[in-house]
Amino acid sequence: RGWVAGLLLSSYALLIPGLISHLFTSKTSMFGTHTVSQYDETMVSLVRRLAHDQMYLGSVLVTIYAMVVPGVKLLMLALAQGLKRGGPVSVAWARRCILVVQA
Repeated sequence: RGWVAGLLLSSYALLIPGLISHLFTSKTSMFGTHTVSQYDETMVSLVRRLAHDQMYLGSVLVTIYAMVVPGVKLLMLALAQGLKRGGPVSVAWARRCILVVQA
């Protein structure tokens, strides 16, 4: 049971640096003298760039899968922890929350 909590905490502890750390850096130059384009992307800046370039579907999908889904899963796990201390109906809802997180 302790290793499950450890894996869960470590995976969510890595989520925040994964969102704000640099994904890649790119510099394109012509003949080494003139810089044509330069990118330094994080997950948040990638979403912002996609939205700015009117690639709304990509922006929404990246936001959902990289930011919203992990947040909702964490919220449901916390809710399940609180509900499991209640009566039989609360325990049933806690199990449903855990099943949704595992799905």
